[in-house]
Amino acid sequence: MKNDKLYLMHIMECIASIESYIPDRKVDFFSSKLIQDAVIENRMLFVAIDL
Repeated sequence: MKNDKLYLMHIMECIASIESYIPDRKVDFFSSKLIQDAVIENRMLFVAIDL
């Protein structure tokens, strides 16, 4: 890991994005395949990134 602070900032940005997609949590998540894909993609981004 080159820069832990940068990595943690990226994770926080992904989490903020996910939270903005699903303000009503499960209801919003399960109501739209598009939202599910966006949440899963952001989740994958902060797990797979290798700075």
